[in-house]
Amino acid sequence: MLLMPERSNDLGFAMTSSFTCMLLTALLIFDVSPLSVKEKYVKAACKMGISVINREADIDRYAKLDFDKVIYLGRGSLAGLTREAQLKLLELTA
Repeated sequence: MLLMPERSNDLGFAMTSSFTCMLLTALLIFDVSPLSVKEKYVKAACKMGISVINREADIDRYAKLDFDKVIYLGRGSLAGLTREAQLKLLELTA
């Protein structure tokens, strides 16, 4: 049995922390790459997260644009993440 960190237990409806934690856990457990490669995955994910935080003002400007539709593209191994992104937007805006 694997337990997720207490802080990953989202209180919000969209459960973004829970999803991220479960996805990272699955990657680290089921990927057969050596630990050194997995460490690179985690460091790259952290850098991308910091990059998003640093672009908060840009993202806020996009979010305030007047739009009616969002299109998600993803196939193969990204198809599941594409569906999850669609679901998250629906959950957060419904």
